Amino acid sequence: MPLLLDALINSVLRTPKSIICPPRTESASAGQDRRQGRLITSRHIRTPIMAPLLLTVSALIILFMLHGDSLKFWSRTAENPSNTHRALRLQRDVAEEKESLAESKEGRAQENPKEIRYVAFGTSSTWGSGVKGLDRETDVYPKLLSPNAANLSVRASGPGTPAMCLMSMSGGFGSDALYDVIIIEYHNRMLDKVDVAALYIFVDRLKKRFPDALVVFVRTWYIVGMIGYADPAYGSWVDIKQWNRIAGADTPPFHSDQFAKKFIRSVEDGFQWMWRNSLLRRDENLSQIASSVGAEIISLPRPENAVDFLSYLQYFAPDAHHLSIEGHKEIARRVAKIVDRVGIHQNPRLGSWDDAGYDFCLNWRSTGECPLKFQGAGVEIENWRPKNYALSFPFPTGGEIFFANPTNVPLDLY
Repeated sequence: MPLLLDALINSVLRTPKSIICPPRTESASAGQDRRQGRLITSRHIRTPIMAPLLLTVSALIILFMLHGDSLKFWSRTAENPSNTHRALRLQRDVAEEKESLAESKEGRAQENPKEIRYVAFGTSSTWGSGVKGLDRETDVYPKLLSPNAANLSVRASGPGTPAMCLMSMSGGFGSDALYDVIIIEYHNRMLDKVDVAALYIFVDRLKKRFPDALVVFVRTWYIVGMIGYADPAYGSWVDIKQWNRIAGADTPPFHSDQFAKKFIRSVEDGFQWMWRNSLLRRDENLSQIASSVGAEIISLPRPENAVDFLSYLQYFAPDAHHLSIEGHKEIARRVAKIVDRVGIHQNPRLGSWDDAGYDFCLNWRSTGECPLKFQGAGVEIENWRPKNYALSFPFPTGGEIFFANPTNVPLDLY
């Protein structure tokens, strides 16, 4: 069976060179330098894909930068974060940051006469998953705020994607895209240390590129995965979806009257429904990250006690996880209220990518169009599920993929 290669090639410029590695000549140590993520001085790179590696990872080739930041090795796929990986962390100057935040709040207009330029980064909920018939061009909350909003959310991904690929997602080289309001929805990725570190990187790059933009975090929640009860017979935690499947002869849909009656009977029988403990940690991490860049937070309405969630089902898709159309409308209403209250800058500044960091990312997952050269017997683009493509390498022969540094400066390769 071929192993599927997740379709991302990412790069970000890092300066100055002396911070990362001392001058060196190409020698036997060069291979070790590459493996350690040090600067690649060759403009064209030929990368063999080794079969043993393919047994354990979906390869993600990353060139990563952040201007003047300290570096630790970071390698992960968006879909499969690993607690064992170390994260790229920022050396943040608190005094400069406070000064920058104060400066960015000056000149905000309470009235917004011009068209507001929105952009949203987030998960599959912001993307529009979960609702059959939902129109991603009109029904998701970014488009409800403005038909010209840029919805840059990515399914099955976390904050590592915009942290690495902000420039590419914002238009790439030569783009002068400017945003008044930046919406960020990663509340469900606020537990893993790698995700949290990626969020700090992401918002730092955002504020350097768009220093005057109003940043709004969305605090979401969901039923499946966050509500359950403790039962020693089934382990320390029984999720409500699991309970619905194992309790009784029927498994009624969450939005049905049958489910509501079944749930109410469980409460009458003494079930102690509760929030998962991780919900509080998510909230705390979100508040800290938002505070670090002077961002606002809006929340999808949720009950104080998990047992009262039935009154909030309207905000959720049939899977009780993604947003329903009403959920998208509610978030759009709350973001609009924040924008009306806080206002936007009438003449926002556009920061330099020299400060925010360059990157170069390619994604052929949804199109199947890989612009990179690859070779090897049996190496091919595989349509492994509807509208999902991957570069597939056979075992045990593997293959090769080729790519070039798109800039005239050295880039870090991962």
